[in-house]
Amino acid sequence: MTVRFASPVAASLLILPVAGYVVYQFAQDYNEVPPYLAEVEPSEQSLKRNGADAPASKPSFAEAKSEAETSKPDTALRADDELGASLDAIAGQTAVTGAEADAPAEESAAAAVANEPAAAVSPAPVPQVSGRSSVAVAPAQKGTTGFSGGRNRSAGGVSQLMEGREQSRISNNFSRKLSNSAAANKGVRKNVTIGKLKDVGLASPRAKGTFRSERQSMVAPKPADRRERDATRPEKLENRDQFAEFNDNDAKTVANEPVTTFSVDVDTASYAFVRRSLESGRMPPRDAVRVEEMINYFSYAYPGPESADEPFRASVALYPTPWNPQTQLMHIGIKGYDVEPDVKPASNLVFLIDVSGSMNQPDKLPLLKNAFRMLVGQLGPEDTVSIVTYAGNAGTVLEPTSAKERRRILSAIDSLRPGGSTAGAAGITEAYRLADEAFKEDGVNRVILATDGDFNVGVSDPAELKRLIEKKRRSGTFLSVLGFGQGNYNDALMQALAQNGNGVAAYIDSLNEAQKVLVEEASANLFPIAKDVKIQIEFNPARVSEYRLIGYETRALRNQDFNNDKVDAGDIGSGHTVTAIYELTMTGTATSQLDNRRYAQPADQATPEPVHTGEFAFVKLRYKLPDEDRSKLITLPVTDAMALDRAEELSNDMRFASAVAAFGQKLRDNRALDNLSYDEIAGLAASARGADPFGHRGAFLSLVRIAGSLEGLHSR
Repeated sequence: MTVRFASPVAASLLILPVAGYVVYQFAQDYNEVPPYLAEVEPSEQSLKRNGADAPASKPSFAEAKSEAETSKPDTALRADDELGASLDAIAGQTAVTGAEADAPAEESAAAAVANEPAAAVSPAPVPQVSGRSSVAVAPAQKGTTGFSGGRNRSAGGVSQLMEGREQSRISNNFSRKLSNSAAANKGVRKNVTIGKLKDVGLASPRAKGTFRSERQSMVAPKPADRRERDATRPEKLENRDQFAEFNDNDAKTVANEPVTTFSVDVDTASYAFVRRSLESGRMPPRDAVRVEEMINYFSYAYPGPESADEPFRASVALYPTPWNPQTQLMHIGIKGYDVEPDVKPASNLVFLIDVSGSMNQPDKLPLLKNAFRMLVGQLGPEDTVSIVTYAGNAGTVLEPTSAKERRRILSAIDSLRPGGSTAGAAGITEAYRLADEAFKEDGVNRVILATDGDFNVGVSDPAELKRLIEKKRRSGTFLSVLGFGQGNYNDALMQALAQNGNGVAAYIDSLNEAQKVLVEEASANLFPIAKDVKIQIEFNPARVSEYRLIGYETRALRNQDFNNDKVDAGDIGSGHTVTAIYELTMTGTATSQLDNRRYAQPADQATPEPVHTGEFAFVKLRYKLPDEDRSKLITLPVTDAMALDRAEELSNDMRFASAVAAFGQKLRDNRALDNLSYDEIAGLAASARGADPFGHRGAFLSLVRIAGSLEGLHSR
């Protein structure tokens, strides 16, 4: 039967809907994986998400990646790089000349199969662009089509392929075949695999219209070398964590330098960062390890003061060094007075929260919000909370609000969203303004800065920022810092801000750490009982020839700073414990690390009548009460009665602290620990674990074992 049309227009009106249906059906059939790809491992990335924001015309992969990169996590970016490597390879290999594209589809396919060898399937997922799949497929009945989608002829000649009645018939045949295949694979994740096409955008047909096996259907391009992919995204792979550089304390000769002075340090950020590094399978940077923060991360059952009139109490013991039997450790433990909950002062807290673009990671702003929710749960009705955010411009999210309005505070926290660059200086200024507005004369006034430390905009003069913090500290508003995330974590700046603000610097890497810092130790971190706490020790040359302070390198003070009340130092909070350990070489031993001076008088002839022969050293502590500016002094002689010769005489706390000290030094590659292995450190810590209600000491044992496994595998 012959059908005649009244006009070409009428013919077009009938043909166009039919052609549209064919194209629509063909696209729908790609939503399932055919049986011959059933063994191919599905991609981890959704095809639909990759094309969500793509432009109307098909861009190169590099252009598409640059637009989406800022909103995707690293796992997505890594997968996208692999997609891009495959897509760029296909784009180059499937380009066709105008003459080849204009050739009949079946002739082009026959030419392609003549020279195409069989190869194993290698999956390479492809992103969608503007709703069109860019794919290559295995052959179907009598000339299966395989093409790279889009309107650009150089990407596979799709426009030529879809022209004419013969091309429509081929597409319909393929659609029916693929639909039948998809029905048997309902549970297979939607995905397609790119095939390597030699000269044109067509897969090769086989005799009698049968499908090739899954091992012969197509050849995927070799994924780009990892080093090439890394080079295209240096900002994502480069480790920009910043730590202040410092060297370990050297041994000092008592005859030359009998006095040593330093500030206390109750920060714990170093331990948390070291833990995160080890649990991620890599050794921490050397300068990230501050041994005193490793030791002070743990609480110890030192005897405390009997009343608030004396804010803390010091105790001293001497015992053999675990890593050197020829030396002794002098262990100084300080226990702060634990303020009763019903007499704790009211708090005026300002949460200064970084919501810049760099905080758009699961371990940053989302974790930060949960941490602050925990802290709000610890506040009483007399406390007040304000919230300031900064990202380009500072903004007040919550004016000073009573903690009784908990729902309003939590709602403000939940509303935080990341975006913009970081302008920390403006945020701190606004935070101090709110702190002044709600200032409590007899209470605690504190700004809590939560950030990854990436102050990349708005702070042209860090010294000016520190001066502002010092000024506010003197007026009664302290600053504490909570660090989040890694990759651009500015530990050096965080430490400087916290030290100048008389506050604590902590690193939050998990909800467990948030629980420890903001719940278990909330009183210690929020309520100071003493400020500007300094320690000075004078060693007796008749008993001690050399000493070495373990840790506190960044807290060293000049000897003349001890009596100078204008010199700032660290604070101690309610119930805080502080530990300082010296390694001593006793006079008369043959294990001195330093040579004797040629013209120095022998130690046994230093004085005709030795003074204080029963003392190894004299410990002095100077501190100020939180609301006072004049310091007070505590002294304690280190006598023979404090020397312990047997391990059985040592408390679990002393032995555990020495194990942590050994671990920190070994992570810093200190040569003094060359003869002590990680296994021996773990054994010492395990034998001294003692009471561990929160499991922190048990977790420490795991870290030591991880470090032992990683030793020698990673360079730092």
